[in-house]
Amino acid sequence: MRSRPDELIRNYDFQRKFYIVINDRSPYNQDMKDRYPKVGLALSGGAARGLAHIGVLKVLDEYKIPIHYIAATSVGSIIGAAYAARVPITNMIKIAETMRWRDLGSVSFRLMGLSDSSRMEKFLRGILPVATFEELEIPLQVTATNLTTGELIVFKQGDLFRAIRSSCALPWVYAPVDVDGVLVADGGLTMSIPCRVVKDMGADIILAVDIRGNLSAKIPRNMFQVVMQSMAILGYGMRDYQVQEADLVIAPDVNDIGWDELARAKEAIAAGEKEARLRLSELLKIVKPNFYRWLGSIFRG
Repeated sequence: MRSRPDELIRNYDFQRKFYIVINDRSPYNQDMKDRYPKVGLALSGGAARGLAHIGVLKVLDEYKIPIHYIAATSVGSIIGAAYAARVPITNMIKIAETMRWRDLGSVSFRLMGLSDSSRMEKFLRGILPVATFEELEIPLQVTATNLTTGELIVFKQGDLFRAIRSSCALPWVYAPVDVDGVLVADGGLTMSIPCRVVKDMGADIILAVDIRGNLSAKIPRNMFQVVMQSMAILGYGMRDYQVQEADLVIAPDVNDIGWDELARAKEAIAAGEKEARLRLSELLKIVKPNFYRWLGSIFRG
């Protein structure tokens, strides 16, 4: 007989409470905790539509599903960093609903881009309680692209703000970021959904949130929309390959939201929450068997 969603939720609630009970600092309990299956979260880019990530995180947070590693690109790196720094979901929602493009850059008509993203650093300092990867409570890695060689760059230590700015440096829109003499641009150019990165971090279970896989249903009306739609088309072909390593892919329906419509944050967040709740039973089915394998490993010593 198949378990109903409410039964799965009740069963998972037992697992969550058991995990909390043993989650203290004693050596024995630490050993048990170390054996617990590690859950990794891969967050894609997606500009304004990427705010749907917050809705997904809201559901994961509500059900206390432990996240051990996060890998993120572009706008996903902003949201992933906030979650890794333990910024409350309610705060993230308030920030998203008031955030505007002027917070993330200023028009400069530079030779390499229309905007300069240095203003983004001021914004990040205002919303994040930490400045380096080492200070985060959940390990985070941020992807970007070497604009000279086309190689993937993975930031994992040091200056968190520069890494996020690099990952969000959308070509033509933002000037690339100079990182120790290397010009670095948006991570979506080389890896739109960093499942492989979070797997390499040590994740046993990979949850991918795919925003960029959906093409916009709207006809592009400005340069930003043209650039984002073009990148989405380029990334569409590699999306299926990149999500092969994910145990579950959550893809909120945000097709109606324009790439640049930050003012529709409430709708994007609601779409993420709706899709996460629709996929909740599948998520718990993935976590539940791993829990019992973990429990069996403890009693086997």
